[in-house]
Amino acid sequence: MIRYLLILALSLLVELRAEDADFKILKVIEIRETILDKENAVEFTNANEISMPMHVIREGIEESQSYKFEITEAKDSTGEKLKLGGFKPEAFAAVRGRPQPGRLEVELSVTAPKRSATSLDVKGFLLVNSGAKQNIMLTGLNSKEPRELSHEILKKCGIKVRVQSGNDETLTVEIEGDSNKIADVQILSEKGRPMTRGSRTDGGGNGLKKSFYLREPVTEGSILSLSVIADLKLEKIPFELREVVLP
Repeated sequence: MIRYLLILALSLLVELRAEDADFKILKVIEIRETILDKENAVEFTNANEISMPMHVIREGIEESQSYKFEITEAKDSTGEKLKLGGFKPEAFAAVRGRPQPGRLEVELSVTAPKRSATSLDVKGFLLVNSGAKQNIMLTGLNSKEPRELSHEILKKCGIKVRVQSGNDETLTVEIEGDSNKIADVQILSEKGRPMTRGSRTDGGGNGLKKSFYLREPVTEGSILSLSVIADLKLEKIPFELREVVLP
């Protein structure tokens, strides 16, 4: 038996200034999990952590495609040290929500503080990847064996793309190289209609594999649509959050 305690605080909007940008915390979410039946429990969640969805405000920040956090210092009000939390915190994550001029939506997670803590402090850097997108369309997806699809832009980025349609219900796309330069991947029909009902992603950073679940079998005219950032720029934005009130 697994017992979850989810505490969600829609606290007062917190605005904290960083050197290069403003960070506005939208809410503070505390998740705690106690596993009572350890023999039969399967852990799928990132339990026992604090999550802070926030807006990063700065001119031009909306051009960012992906982000991750680096923490140099984090502690709660009792002095307990905290670590970066979340799923695969070392990997870049896609930005949240729709781009808005001068605003980026991100989420910072840290390990859970002591229960007696009333606030926390976090200091570090927000790393963002940005650059202009280029859309390319590739065909030849209906291959039972792995097939490499080439394009001049992919060659410039040092990226290799292979596809394989194992059956009529799935299509696998493997990306070898800096996958941070791939902002979006879609499977489209000859008429440009989305052909998938969901996908799963494994890996990240230096390569990834996406498994698409198809609405209909791919044909020779089906399209692999890639949104590519050839000239990817990495920026490091310092931030400091002080006395963030806990739920």
